[in-house]
Amino acid sequence: MRYGVFLPLVGEFAEPSRAVNLAREAERAGWDGFFVSDLTESVQRPVEADACIVTAAIASTTTTLQLGLVTPAADRRRPWVLARQSAIIDHLCQGRLIFGTGVGYASWHETLALADRAAHDDDADLRSSLFEESLAVLLLCWSGEPVRHEGRWMQVDSPPFLPTPLQRPRIPVWVSAEWPRRTPLRRAAHLDGILPVFTEHREPHSPPAVEDVRAIREELRRLGAPVHHDLALRGSFAPQWTPESLDRLRMLENAGATWWLETVERDATASAVSERLAAGPPRDG
Repeated sequence: MRYGVFLPLVGEFAEPSRAVNLAREAERAGWDGFFVSDLTESVQRPVEADACIVTAAIASTTTTLQLGLVTPAADRRRPWVLARQSAIIDHLCQGRLIFGTGVGYASWHETLALADRAAHDDDADLRSSLFEESLAVLLLCWSGEPVRHEGRWMQVDSPPFLPTPLQRPRIPVWVSAEWPRRTPLRRAAHLDGILPVFTEHREPHSPPAVEDVRAIREELRRLGAPVHHDLALRGSFAPQWTPESLDRLRMLENAGATWWLETVERDATASAVSERLAAGPPRDG
């Protein structure tokens, strides 16, 4: 299992230099990855910084961290613009980028205000349709081939987008999927990884049940996911790890998890996060 930090760009962490400094501290302390996100379910605390710009800054000041850019592919971004931005970031970080995405939340006020279509609608099928089409266009833009797409929401007829991402055949794509819903799971199985969201009878970012992780992995195999398909779990930032909680991580790994992302809570302070980062990932005890 690999270990990373998941940082929503809100509160104190909306200050870009603070996020960049924390990423550098994480690299020095031996963490494997640093993920920044403007994909959020929060209405009260909207995201206050741009994930693409922050990730680009982190890419320029780190050398070993796997970088995660987690952002809606459709709700607030044109897919061809996002394709260009992410390809450039992949070059800046020398191929260390992971692209995480999801449908997003219709309840988010910023999404409601800025979306062109469908994202303002509380119909999950409409938003899912827009997301799938946007993701398809983004992948076409990464391909290096002419981009021709005629769909429900957008029409594109363009020469190849260059430069293509440094990673081939593409930047790895992880899709957020609410368990136990099967539609987003099918979507994730045909890409490179999954960021499961567990909402039934759980506190936000609480550790998932081992049996749920095992069931997700089995379903991904049934759907034809590749052998090296990532399954990234999020949990609350832990002040310290006990032998019992470390055993729980091992059980999650044995059930099929490949990443553990400690998620910084929205009311956390930068000093507390810095102190936790310095202690290193939980594999160090």
